Amino acid sequence: MEKIEYIAIEGVMGVGKTSLATKLANYWRATLILEKTENPFLPLFYENPRSYAFQTQLFFLLTRYQQQIKLNQLSLFESKKIVSDYLFEKDKIYASVNLSESEYYLYEQIFQLLEKNLNLKPTKIIFLQTNLEILWERLKKSEQKYERNIEWEYLVAINNSYNQFFFHYQRAPVLIVNTENYNYLENRKAFKNLVMAVENLKEGRKFLV
Repeated sequence: MEKIEYIAIEGVMGVGKTSLATKLANYWRATLILEKTENPFLPLFYENPRSYAFQTQLFFLLTRYQQQIKLNQLSLFESKKIVSDYLFEKDKIYASVNLSESEYYLYEQIFQLLEKNLNLKPTKIIFLQTNLEILWERLKKSEQKYERNIEWEYLVAINNSYNQFFFHYQRAPVLIVNTENYNYLENRKAFKNLVMAVENLKEGRKFLV
């Protein structure tokens, strides 16, 4: 069976994952998988993180797991290229910041049990980065009240967790893109360069700045 190319795009909230995923999927005529972000615990979490962290994290984990199970089934019949605006393991990035040590231990056991059932793994990762002050301004203009209330310290912690995660990530080659200096959404040449960088990505970590 022909190998499926599965490209996952990651980065801190507000960095532009969905916009890039949509543009790339249209360009390649690929199957587009968008993360389901609805979570009834999320507004409660931002009001009281300590009380609602575990429920919020578990809800996201199970929602992403269900979506990945469906993706594994669809991959047999859909196109041979998939573009997604999230990586399943991203859940651990947030969990490492949001959960206590005992909660994270339990969470990790659940995560490992679920992940065993996922056969389709990303073959390439695009990790988007930008200046935190730019992200901060975007979040303050968000339509979601809870995003407007995100604290600066929390944004820094999540960003650091992302950087640490992808510094050690070895499951697939990673293209790290500085979105602050690289306007691939509006500049056609920049987008073409990005496409070429993704298509030529074979191993390790590469930078596009």
